[in-house]
Amino acid sequence: MLSRSCLFAAGLVLGGCSSQPDPAPVTGHGGPCDNSSAVIDSYAAGIVKTSADGKIRVKVTDALPAPPARHSNKWTILFTDGTNKPLGGMVYVQPFMPDHGHGTTPPEVGMIDAQGAVVVDKLDFVMPGVWEVRFSDGPVPAAAKDHRAVFAFCIDG
Repeated sequence: MLSRSCLFAAGLVLGGCSSQPDPAPVTGHGGPCDNSSAVIDSYAAGIVKTSADGKIRVKVTDALPAPPARHSNKWTILFTDGTNKPLGGMVYVQPFMPDHGHGTTPPEVGMIDAQGAVVVDKLDFVMPGVWEVRFSDGPVPAAAKDHRAVFAFCIDG
């Protein structure tokens, strides 16, 4: 009589058989981001991110260079609420490397104009890898994760 573990093993082997070919292996993001588990955005003019709580919406209207690259970057963004009404006051921006656990200091702070636009001209991606750019309407370290809009890009060397 076969033991339960033998029957289970046989079931795994037989259950794994299929007439479909195996899927192609996932090789990662490529380059310096190959080993990252981060979800990386593909840059396109007008890319939009909304905070998890739906209260912050950030649209990149212009980026120099485009797509984002190592060292100095300048973004023009529209900073609005979840209904697309301009948010006034300040925007807090923090570039951060999730795989390394660090960002650049100090975080960028910009004044939002009446249309919700702000120019962020001190985005410095100092090394290759996955970079998140975190936007919030309060000081970045204190901003709850669900109350910030986050873009993630692979920055090549």
